[in-house]
Amino acid sequence: MNGKSTMVAIVLLVFIVGIFLGYTWRMKQTEQVYDKAIVELVDKQRDLSLRLNNIGVRLYILEKKLNERERKTY
Repeated sequence: MNGKSTMVAIVLLVFIVGIFLGYTWRMKQTEQVYDKAIVELVDKQRDLSLRLNNIGVRLYILEKKLNERERKTY
């Protein structure tokens, strides 16, 4: 009886440790997926920011040209 209860305790301990290790491994995988998604979002945000800045510069240049043309017409 004593040997059987020790064996059950060892099996339960191994089972609990296995669940814990599986859970931590899964959390690590999820964290890596989130990190990759964050990096991609930051890259996209940077790209959009550069595009908007480029559009802003183009609008500024067009506005200056328009103002120069308006001055010449008067």
